[in-house]
Amino acid sequence: MTQLVIFDFDGTLVESEVLAAEIHARQLGDLGLKITPTEIVEHFTGVTPALMTEKLFAEFGIKLPPDFFDTYETEIVARAPNELKITNGTKDTLQDLSHPFCLASNSTHDWISSGLQAVGLDHHFDDKIYPASLVKNGKPAPDLFLHIAAIYDLPPEACLVVEDSLSGVKAAAAAGCQVIGYIGGGHIQPGHGEKLSGLGAHHLISDMRELLAHLDANQP
Repeated sequence: MTQLVIFDFDGTLVESEVLAAEIHARQLGDLGLKITPTEIVEHFTGVTPALMTEKLFAEFGIKLPPDFFDTYETEIVARAPNELKITNGTKDTLQDLSHPFCLASNSTHDWISSGLQAVGLDHHFDDKIYPASLVKNGKPAPDLFLHIAAIYDLPPEACLVVEDSLSGVKAAAAAGCQVIGYIGGGHIQPGHGEKLSGLGAHHLISDMRELLAHLDANQP
């Protein structure tokens, strides 16, 4: 039985992935790498800055400057009040959700807080934000979900994770959590749902209100 719902942030609660990809593509273009926002989404959605740094060097020989991610975060925070949107059905779902819930993300606490405030969801989370900086390894490692389960004194299988990214679903499945794949974001490409299912998502939703119906249908 589900006792805790754990939401991812970027691409799950908020439509930030297309905006993030646009910023990263321009930054990398300035470094000499021609890469489209769509390719950024395909290769780097949901990964930690450390893993993105490693992959860019290994695959493209690009060495990121020390301020790369600080510069990115400054821009996305500045643009969020005018450009960030809530994902489909999320506002209603958070208002109506009777289960305890929290947020787990590879993003920084500062960006999560700024993004939530920009779209008016901050009051739902308060002290229930868990960034990957709390653990040794972010997603796709299971560390963050195991950490949250321990905080709430729950077995991982009592936690239902809602994730849009491959790395997030990998992490949740490796932790032993229930996993729902969210495929309603503007960054989702054809076939993405099948990939999430193959990695361990047992159910797919394209509108967050489907989460409420799923929870109701699976209550004892």
